[in-house]
Formats: sequence, C-alpha cells, structure tokens
Amino acid sequence: MALLFQRGDFTVSSTYWVSGTLAAYSIGLVAASSVKLFASGFHAMLDTRTPVRYAATALVIGAGVGAILMWPLYAPGLATGAAVASWAYLIMLWNGLERRLGTLLDRSDLVHLLRIVLCGLLAGGVALIAEQILEPVFRDGPLLISRLLVTMGTLGTFGVVYLLASKILGTLPTGGFKLLKDSAP
Repeated sequence: MALLFQRGDFTVSSTYWVSGTLAAYSIGLVAASSVKLFASGFHAMLDTRTPVRYAATALVIGAGVGAILMWPLYAPGLATGAAVASWAYLIMLWNGLERRLGTLLDRSDLVHLLRIVLCGLLAGGVALIAEQILEPVFRDGPLLISRLLVTMGTLGTFGVVYLLASKILGTLPTGGFKLLKDSAP
C-alpha cells in the first residue's frame, strides 16, 4: 500500500486502514472462491433453493458480525464480517452436500489443507517481522526506493519461508519441477 499509494492525502494512517481492510478480506478469500464449486453441487442435483437459503443466512451472519465490529474497527470490521459470511456460507454448503452425498474430503485432505494454512501463517508472520526490521534500515533513503526495498524484502522473505515450510511439511507441488529437470540437456 505504501509503495503504490502513500503520497499526498493518502497518509500512513490511510495505509494502515487499507492494509487492515485487505487483511480482513483475505481471511475469507479461500471460502469466497470455493462457494461456487459447492453451490454447483446443489445445482447439479437440480436444487437451486438451498444455496440461496444458505446465502441469505450467511448474509445475516456477516451483517451481524460486521455491525458489531464496525464500531471498534471501522472498515476492517466490515471486511471481517464479509469474511465470516463467506466461511459460514461455505460451511453450510459443505455440510448440506455431505448430508446428501456422504464424505466429500477425507482426513488426509483436511490435514493437507491445514499444513498449507500453517505454511501461509508462518510465512506471513516472518514477513511481518522482516518488514519491522527492514523499515528502520531503509528509512533514511529516498522515499520510493525505500518503500520498494522494504516491499521486495518482505515479499521475498514471505516466499522463501513459504517454500521452505512447504518443503518441510510436504505440501510443495513437485510436478512442475520434474518437467524442468526433464527438459535439461
């Protein structure tokens, strides 16, 4: 945010508010991108009403959470409400399909998903620490270059930690790397 927008009326405070709002939305990103898949399962069974009922219920839940959190958190509170609504909708769809079809994901699938989430949380935490370390180091340089270096260092740290954690926990996809090895002379 700071690299792209922080100038003029878009102050440090604005950067924190927008970053907080985007962080809150990101909590629901996986759920929001998965609901179409699960809703399609109902549509395939010619049931279009159940997903709509679930969506309305999730909307009420999200609006309630957003209303409660908007007073202390403002926009990030509303974004958190939207993220909670996305997860509520996904869970309702998932449970509804499991009642009709049986188990959708087995234990090993859920363990794999939790490992991926753990990798992301670990990498995000280390990247936040890296940002706190890098900001004072580059503070005295030209503003745009300083922000660029902090951003590159933070994102680079995230990427390296995520890849290492994925390798250690066994969630790193290997198919693409095999293709690269096979194409070498």
